[in-house]
Amino acid sequence: MAYLEGWGIRKAFEVEGGAPTLALEEVTFSVGEGEFVAILGPSGCGKSTVLNIVAGFIRPTAGRILLEGREVAAPGSDRGVVFQEHALFPWMRVLENVTFGLRLKGVAPFAAPGAILVLYCLAGAVQAPSLLRPGDCLCAQEGVELSGDARLIEAVIRPV
Repeated sequence: MAYLEGWGIRKAFEVEGGAPTLALEEVTFSVGEGEFVAILGPSGCGKSTVLNIVAGFIRPTAGRILLEGREVAAPGSDRGVVFQEHALFPWMRVLENVTFGLRLKGVAPFAAPGAILVLYCLAGAVQAPSLLRPGDCLCAQEGVELSGDARLIEAVIRPV
């Protein structure tokens, strides 16, 4: 049995006052556990649509996605997504953004701060003391924004 499978995936987006826009038609795939897969294609061919369906963010118009034999019907803590846009929660501090996945899984937010701290320091995004001191993380302070690199590092670390 494959780790991740998709059969006959079709996705049509409704267009107000017009015919639906077909984004995917008859997409079928099988991915084994531990396999690395790349989805390649020109802009607008449906790559992000496939990933959004696998993530459970949108439902296919037809077809099925199975992850470890269970149908994907909604987002879940068993999948991590790094978005094209950084998609950080602007009301959260850096550490809250990065530990979002842990909290979703029911793990105490500070159960693994050492691992998160190491990832951040290795990436050079934040100095260690400022990561853990309340009020020093930048993304919840009005008028102060993280650099593009820091936002990208935060987005990549979150699903880890």
